[in-house]
Amino acid sequence: MQCYANSDTIAGQKTSTALGDRSDLSANINTINANWRSAAIMSCETIADGTLVGHKIAIADYSTLTGSEKPTNLLWLTGLGITTESSTVKCYTYTIPHGVGLKTWTVYADTNGINYSTIYFSSGVTYTYGKATTLTQTATTFTFSPSEPLVGLYGYQDSNLHMNALGVITYASSYCS
Repeated sequence: MQCYANSDTIAGQKTSTALGDRSDLSANINTINANWRSAAIMSCETIADGTLVGHKIAIADYSTLTGSEKPTNLLWLTGLGITTESSTVKCYTYTIPHGVGLKTWTVYADTNGINYSTIYFSSGVTYTYGKATTLTQTATTFTFSPSEPLVGLYGYQDSNLHMNALGVITYASSYCS
């Protein structure tokens, strides 16, 4: 049963190669249920100038956690862009504690692709990655709830792994087919 759906909107332009976490979700479909949701978000930037180059998430079963525990058994998904640290890329990971949810994720794109994003959590914690550009940017905000949590990403990237577009995949029992 597939109980997840791509967002209706996508930040950026649908150009180059399409990819996303749907194959990871399908491969693990017997494990994923309503208790699985985003458990960690990794965002990667260039060391030289802080340019946003990649995002990926991990999901985990939150039914096994209590209090403000952080999940440790993470299922990392493919993600978009460059999501591996190197001598030129630094990645930052925020692991989401039990009792805290992802509220919104605002992604900013211009004609060159995704360049900036701000992630808001129910605890009041906010993380911003990338940098604003002088070009006209369009903001796309994705909203999540306990009944429709983030479980994956999808989008488009070019041959240099530059993120051209980003969308989200959410879980909900009403999506089950």
